[in-house]
Amino acid sequence: MKYIVLMVLAFLQVVLAVLLGYKKHSKVSKVFILFAANMAVWTVANILLDYYQYQVKDQLTFIDIMNRVGFFLGTLSLITVYRLSLVFPVEKAKTKAQGVITAVGLVVPFLTLSPLVSGSFSQSASGEVAVYTYGPLVGVVGLYVLAIAALSIKNMFSAFKSVEPVVRRQAYTVFAGLISSIILGAFFITVLPAVTGSERFLFLGYAAPLLFTASVFYSIFRQQLLNFRAIVARSAAYIILVAVFAATYAILVFGISNQVLGTPDFNLIQQTFYILAALFLAFSYQPIKKFIDRFTNKLFYRDAYDAKSLLNDLN
Repeated sequence: MKYIVLMVLAFLQVVLAVLLGYKKHSKVSKVFILFAANMAVWTVANILLDYYQYQVKDQLTFIDIMNRVGFFLGTLSLITVYRLSLVFPVEKAKTKAQGVITAVGLVVPFLTLSPLVSGSFSQSASGEVAVYTYGPLVGVVGLYVLAIAALSIKNMFSAFKSVEPVVRRQAYTVFAGLISSIILGAFFITVLPAVTGSERFLFLGYAAPLLFTASVFYSIFRQQLLNFRAIVARSAAYIILVAVFAATYAILVFGISNQVLGTPDFNLIQQTFYILAALFLAFSYQPIKKFIDRFTNKLFYRDAYDAKSLLNDLN
């Protein structure tokens, strides 16, 4: 089930990046796109890391690569958070300090590729699990995370006095989800396992970006973040439809099949199951589409909808 949750999260992050692409000429949107896309790849890397570490277990080279990719993308995302705090809710004047922090932020991800930071994996004595050993310098990365989070919060609050209340609410929502994701992710992935020696709650760290993703979607739908309402009103039904089918297929394929069929090998029985799952989705497309169309029409089109106005807004 945890893999399904993470796959849905990765999908939502991709949807968010695509949606923000409609405002690709905006500096704020560009940073949002980079962060959302980076988090989508980071989530997929963590799915593969967790699955191979606890299910396959003997692919140590691949597990180690996914671990390093996770460290690299995780620290890289922090600099996009810092850059976001420089342009949202208002763009700040450029300084040399900002350039230095950005340069350091671009170098740190490459340093995390070293086993001194990202650690290493070895086979347990029983051979039942791949055992992870933390790098001796991982604590330095933890301090770096706290420093970037603190600088981002400082930049955010320093701009609040000069923005309108509606923009202030948007910033509160987005940064609350963003900072919460960073803190919880760092705690469950780095701090808690290092202190307790247990990796039971790693999944909560991998799923932490869900808070950021949810906060941005909420701000777009309810607070009109970046004035996306016209675009969202036209595309929401199809985004939700794709999300429903992706989640349904993931549950059928990776949830029920693993429970019922057991083996990860693609034998004839599993291939048949996947074909039947695809046929089920194909035949249920139209009924579900009609239901979602009615729902989104009620949500977005309460007043008269003018297609010409929408096209003018898009242009």
